[in-house]
Amino acid sequence: MNVKNTDYLSKHYNEYIYPKPINDIDEEFIKKNKYYLNDPTYFWHKLWPEKKYSSEKLNVLIAGCGSQQAAILSKCNPNHLFTGIDLSKNSIAHEQRLVEKHQILNLKLICDDFRKIKFKEKFNLIISSGVIHHLDDPGSALEYFADNLLDDGVISLMVYGNNSSYPINQIKKIIDPLKLDHNEESINCIKKLFERINPNHPAYFFAKNYTDFDNKAGIVDMFLHKSEKFFSIKELVDLLSKYDLKIKNLSDGKNLSSTKFFINNIEKLKYLRKLKIEEQWQIGQILNWDDRKIEINCSKKNYLFESDLTNNQNIDDYYLCISPETSYEIKQDTFNIADTNGESYNYNFRFTVESSKVLELVLNGKEKVTNLLKLYNDQEKNLLRDFLIFLLENGLVDKSLHLVRPFKI
Repeated sequence: MNVKNTDYLSKHYNEYIYPKPINDIDEEFIKKNKYYLNDPTYFWHKLWPEKKYSSEKLNVLIAGCGSQQAAILSKCNPNHLFTGIDLSKNSIAHEQRLVEKHQILNLKLICDDFRKIKFKEKFNLIISSGVIHHLDDPGSALEYFADNLLDDGVISLMVYGNNSSYPINQIKKIIDPLKLDHNEESINCIKKLFERINPNHPAYFFAKNYTDFDNKAGIVDMFLHKSEKFFSIKELVDLLSKYDLKIKNLSDGKNLSSTKFFINNIEKLKYLRKLKIEEQWQIGQILNWDDRKIEINCSKKNYLFESDLTNNQNIDDYYLCISPETSYEIKQDTFNIADTNGESYNYNFRFTVESSKVLELVLNGKEKVTNLLKLYNDQEKNLLRDFLIFLLENGLVDKSLHLVRPFKI
């Protein structure tokens, strides 16, 4: 473990707390219908698609909890036990203020390097969002997570991808020559730079897509951070494998989806679907170029023996559920589905009153796919199945072996 690395990270996030702290969970999070995709109550079907929902108490670790994540998840899940750990004493102090304000009783906060902490009990769920890519050795975190995870536990992980961040990393090459650092002068320098930079510069487009540019801590974290790593999905899969961990599913699969690019090329689509899922994700990462955040759910390799959850071709006995930020409309002869990123698909198909109702239930996790398919002849069944597989491949629906709870808070 590199002491200099942890000292740097502690100083970095003490001086510039990230993310920008909120002061009231009810007003600034819940009432605005915000959510975390690793919330164990509302997104159980993402974390444990192989298990029936249970309200039994979970033991949850948030490794690198920042200024608010632990407090928010604890308040939204009062029936579970949470432990939040972070290197930044100021981030932990803000979490503590939220705890006191909202009288949160199910959260323990620790200010330290989580890799130093020993626990008597293992965890059902370990959440680490935007953390391990800042460590000198990301594998040391994965090894720690694997050692502290129950056999059927889940690791919810977010790391930076290596494609869309490329222009920002090019800008970072001016940090040392210009002696930029974590200070007001450097922040103002970056602001002024982006007032004069070529509007066609890819870093300009990148910065405008994120609210980080609107606050000092965000600018420091995006442009002035000196300890970051960036991953291709293949590199991440290989690193997880070293610690006997496997990707169970993508928490948000839209930015790694690939088949949508070949929807009008049946031969290439067939070839693509024959590739390993990791290779499909790799192609999707390249083509989408929207990989700032790669969000995945992992489990121990020896746990996933009953079903291969990454195999999207076998869906008949699964329940589906429309993904967040996605809407749809069913008409007599067409089905339209769209997400907030502007992706939209129309599927021309014959829907009766009965099949429309069943499709509605299927898309909300209340009926198995097979109960919809049995309403059609073999040819229609194959066409409809293929379209549902397409939705699954491209992150517009999720799948589960069990009934799905509504995710709306």
